Amino acid sequence: MGWFSIKKNDTNRNDLTIFAPITGTSIPLEDVPELIFNQRIVGDGLAIKPSNGQVMAPCDCVIKEIFKTKHALVLSSIPWNLTIFIHVGIETMEIGENNIFKPLVKEGEQVKKGTPILEFDINELQKKIHTLLTPVIISAESLSAVSDMEKVTGPCTANSTPCICINVHKDFKNKSKE
Repeated sequence: MGWFSIKKNDTNRNDLTIFAPITGTSIPLEDVPELIFNQRIVGDGLAIKPSNGQVMAPCDCVIKEIFKTKHALVLSSIPWNLTIFIHVGIETMEIGENNIFKPLVKEGEQVKKGTPILEFDINELQKKIHTLLTPVIISAESLSAVSDMEKVTGPCTANSTPCICINVHKDFKNKSKE
């Protein structure tokens, strides 16, 4: 396993556990060949090299946005309203509107962890882009609420493997209760 090991029972010690949204192998964000991700311009997290074309909700969340090209989703975690960004592949925006991606949810919909939210044709996508690496990011604006974030690299299974474990600042917890 990557940077550290988390036992399934240990996820209860975190305020929010983001589970792998896709099956594959997770890697550090700095290994993603795209400046906006590897320099953490949009936020912090990791990336997953997918082995299939199904994306699942990584936690209980609300679907805030589905990009027009359908390759990326913006989610809001329940609880804490942290913004999570899942971006399938690098340079996927350049494909434009396409039939490769099929959203399985609608904007504004509330879903449970493990709900299928997006499908894509992994073989067709591989022909059109340089890498299938899929960043899973906690947005830069949400990072101010995070006191501690641990990331796990290595093999991961969607809806089963914890990949990002988050604790929020005590002040943020108090504000969210108001």
